Amino acid sequence: MDTDRPYITNEEMLAEEPVNSGIQPQSVGAVACCLGAVLGIGGTAANIIAVACGGSCAVPTQ
Repeated sequence: MDTDRPYITNEEMLAEEPVNSGIQPQSVGAVACCLGAVLGIGGTAANIIAVACGGSCAVPTQ
């Protein structure tokens, strides 16, 4: 799928000013509470799921 955006190198991308989107990461506890409420599961199971899935949302930093 073509995005109509020109190709830039990693160096060009890293040289750009970062965009402040205002999105803040949530703590594992907040995610576990949300999972417990939405899925109707206990705190232990929700915490295990939140910890296991936490790596998939991690953003690499320099």
